[in-house]
Amino acid sequence: MKVAVFSAKRYDRELLAAANAEAGHELVFFDDLLETSTVALTAGCGAVCVFVNDRVDAAVLAALAGGGTGLVALRCTGFNNVDLKAAAAQSIKVVRVTEYSPYSVAEHAVALILALSRKIHRAYNRTRDGNFELDGLLGADLHGRTVGIIGTGKIGLVFARIMAGFGCQLIGYDKIPNSDFEVMGGRYEQLSNLAARSDIVSLHCPLTPETHYLVNASALALAKPGAILINTSRGGLVDTEAVIAALKSGQLGALGIDVYEQETDLFFQDLSSTIIPDDLIQRLVSFPNVIVTGHQAFFTREAIGKICETTISSISAYAEGGPLVHEVHASFKSLPYRSADFSWCENGGDVELLREACVGTGPIAQERPLSATLLRSSRRTGATLEVRRSSASLEVLSTEHQAPSTSYKGPVLRPGYEVLPRHAKRGVQQPSASC
Repeated sequence: MKVAVFSAKRYDRELLAAANAEAGHELVFFDDLLETSTVALTAGCGAVCVFVNDRVDAAVLAALAGGGTGLVALRCTGFNNVDLKAAAAQSIKVVRVTEYSPYSVAEHAVALILALSRKIHRAYNRTRDGNFELDGLLGADLHGRTVGIIGTGKIGLVFARIMAGFGCQLIGYDKIPNSDFEVMGGRYEQLSNLAARSDIVSLHCPLTPETHYLVNASALALAKPGAILINTSRGGLVDTEAVIAALKSGQLGALGIDVYEQETDLFFQDLSSTIIPDDLIQRLVSFPNVIVTGHQAFFTREAIGKICETTISSISAYAEGGPLVHEVHASFKSLPYRSADFSWCENGGDVELLREACVGTGPIAQERPLSATLLRSSRRTGATLEVRRSSASLEVLSTEHQAPSTSYKGPVLRPGYEVLPRHAKRGVQQPSASC
């Protein structure tokens, strides 16, 4: 199949070509973003492969459909740049990379913390100029500090383990608590309490309408004075103007970001010889206590290799008419701040909840007297299902009187979710996460 690959850098070309060696697709690479002005380049291509800042809106999708393109393959996890409803209306399939190395992003977040806490970036610039003075480089131990983690899914959990290794106290916030986080000593708090008690706050939740500007002026006013804020997830989680005001007042002690709400026209390109008209980013990089990296947290050999393999596999499945395991539907369900360890999809009107990491032991749905009939009936009766997860199990409670009793209390979900073990023969969706 002929595939137009947009936003293609040198490393994209090399690694995608390697992953495509056996599949044999005709990959046509373009440096440009996919948008209305470049969509004509896709003529004759059965699929397009795009990245986080390509604009796959209704106009682009209509042009793609008109040119015979039937697949949009995202080589990333997030899909907020794709109009899923417009894609469905044009009968265009959308696939993504549901998971890659969670260590890449988590470790980058820790690197930002260490650099800011010990002022590594400033020391590096000084010593290159022959300045070995220590004044102004006084840092702080991480041991004993309180770290707030917003989103305790795969990446958030890896980050938590690393910070626990430093001897930090862990506070988490997630609509679906993760018992693995609690086992390592973490405790869940309301968002306001997390902000007030944390020396460091790190964001590991997806960008949804509910999480847009999660960090705003009100949230920053509640923060512990002098706290460090880290964002390696999505730029839209943070109100940049509010953060600048908090940095200027001293309410925020330092900022480390790998994502930026207006990054589309900046990141993944060399602008060092140009005048950058974005005043917000120019103000950010002028602060001595701010580090900005250009959306590189995901950028490790391990993560990129997995991304390319998954992308080519999805393109091959589409070309062969096979099931699209990583397809994103227009009816994709989104729960605010949910953990990335749950998977959601809608197929034939039945909404399914699958435990992505379930190993087949513990109280998963098929081992409890919660029959599929009972679970489906909850759609009709309005019964509420409650769900809680651990590393190897999934517990479900229905409010219907026929349901088995349990002393456990989990987060309340919308009524009528059918619960199936991981290997149920249905398509699988996973929620949006960092790149």
